[in-house]
Amino acid sequence: MKFYILSAALSMLLAASSRAQDATVMSPDKQLSVSVSVNNGRAEYAVTYKGKVMLENSPLGFKTNEGDFSTGIKYLSKEEGVVNKSYTQDRIKKSEIQYHANKLTYSVENARQQKVNIVFQVSNNDIAFRYELPVWKDRQSCVIEWEATGYKFPAQTTTFLSAMMGAMTGFAARRQVMKALMRQTGRWESLHVIMTGMSFRVYFVSGQMAGYCFPKQV
Repeated sequence: MKFYILSAALSMLLAASSRAQDATVMSPDKQLSVSVSVNNGRAEYAVTYKGKVMLENSPLGFKTNEGDFSTGIKYLSKEEGVVNKSYTQDRIKKSEIQYHANKLTYSVENARQQKVNIVFQVSNNDIAFRYELPVWKDRQSCVIEWEATGYKFPAQTTTFLSAMMGAMTGFAARRQVMKALMRQTGRWESLHVIMTGMSFRVYFVSGQMAGYCFPKQV
């Protein structure tokens, strides 16, 4: 009997510890949500919108010449906050900008006990995040050797990519074509790639491929 009571208590303690390291930050309108956690020594995040999964558990982290922050990660703490900014721009569609977002600072350390902050800001329309590296002893800079950050879309995801024209090309030779594209699609890109279930179907409109815009989930 004592064994079972001890086992149950240990299980509850481990579950409570696991929940403590999980963190969630939502947009001001509560529609967009980002969850951050550490699983098997790796930092991960996931995204939902209106309860629908946009990104499954996706990797966070990187490796520098000073330390590896992709594996052996341990949760330290979390801190929530609010961001409210107002600014003006005279070269975009809207001149008066009001930015409101909720902020999450998720602190972890690697196997060498080097700390790093993962900072998320979630507004009603966007998610932004960055890594904040403190000064480690006398080191005030480091080299990012590779990044583990990834985006794991659900298998049933349907999206599209837009290919970009090469630098310094197209504006003279294909001016008329580009004007027609602009009238029809509202963009300058010359190629659209339809992705159904993350498989590619390519439709050429004109020109050649020169890289892609970031995918948009639909």
